[in-house]
Amino acid sequence: MSKRNLFAGLLLLGTLTIFSCKKDSPNNNAACANNTGWLKNGHAAVFINTPIFITADSLYASFEEVSTGVFKSTSRFDDGTLYPSQSNYLQACDNSIYQAVAADLVNKQEVYRINGNVGDTWTFTTTSSGGNSITTVTTITQKNVSKTVPAGTFVCDLFHQVSTSSAGGSATTDTYINNAAGPVLVDGTSVHYELARKNY
Repeated sequence: MSKRNLFAGLLLLGTLTIFSCKKDSPNNNAACANNTGWLKNGHAAVFINTPIFITADSLYASFEEVSTGVFKSTSRFDDGTLYPSQSNYLQACDNSIYQAVAADLVNKQEVYRINGNVGDTWTFTTTSSGGNSITTVTTITQKNVSKTVPAGTFVCDLFHQVSTSSAGGSATTDTYINNAAGPVLVDGTSVHYELARKNY
C-alpha cells in the first residue's frame, strides 16, 4: 500500500473501497456527530517518517472543514517537491469515520471505527496512484493499548490492516489511534510513522 495514501486515507496514514458504498446528500452531513477530538478544522500534525519506502523524514497532515462535518485531509512528505501532496475527504459520523475522493462524499467508505469492539472487521477499497485496486481488511485487535511516541504517551485502539493490490502483493499495517489525538503510530511492512507534534 502506498505510504503517501495511508495517512490521508486515515487519518493516515495507507491508507491512505467497497464496504458501504452509498451516496450521501450534504443535508445528511449535519445529522452526524463528530465524536473525535482530532478531526477538526485547522488541526495539523507532524509525523516522523522512517524511510522504508518513501525517502523523507517528515509527514505533514492537515484538516480543513469544507462543508458541515466534511474535512479535506491533506498530507505531504517534507517540502512536497519530491512526492506530491495527497488529499481526500473525511467525515466523522457518530462511531464511524468515512473517506471519499470528493467533498460530496459519493461512494464514501468506512475507514475507522470509534469505540468499536475487539474483533470488529470491515473492508474498504481504494485506487493507487498507478491505477491498481487496493483492498484493505481492517480488524480491531486490541483496545486501551499504551503507546509512547515523540509527542507523548497515548492510550489507543489498535487497527490491524491487511492490504492487497490487484497487481499482486500485500502489506500489513498496525495503526494505533487515540480518539483525542488521532493516529499516533502507524507501523507496517512498508510504513512507519510516529506522531511528533500537533497543534491541538
